[in-house]
Amino acid sequence: MKRTILFITLLIFFTTLLFPQSKVNINNLSDYGGKMFKENDDKPYTGLVFDLYRTTGNKSLEGRYKDGLRNGKWSWWNEDNKMDSSGTYNNGIQDGKWTSWYENGQKKQEETYKDGEYDGLWIIWYENGQKKFEGTYKDGELISSKIWNEDGSVLK
Repeated sequence: MKRTILFITLLIFFTTLLFPQSKVNINNLSDYGGKMFKENDDKPYTGLVFDLYRTTGNKSLEGRYKDGLRNGKWSWWNEDNKMDSSGTYNNGIQDGKWTSWYENGQKKQEETYKDGEYDGLWIIWYENGQKKFEGTYKDGELISSKIWNEDGSVLK
């Protein structure tokens, strides 16, 4: 039994090394009925995608599709190669934690989704790092919140 598990594990490991999944430029996919397809393929696309800035060659996005829908972690960068935002999708719908940043690297916003709706903590910061807004959502509805001025004093 242990040999079988070891063999299967090694087989999977070497298969991923020998046949790594290639990435496809997202601009080479087409949308049909809300799902993404590779050219001349009748099955919805499953795999990694990316895009690059034409001006710098830096990566502008990276994500994954499963059966033609966004699935898993997606990330976006600005032209200076600094993280702009990231979050997760589940079957094409925002789900889980999403974060965005200012150009100076300071966190701008953090929000949580469940099945495409706000659900959980949502925080917004000023560019100086001071908290601006904090709210709690349940099933898309705001149930509590607090707002601060840029100097840190509580506004509401």
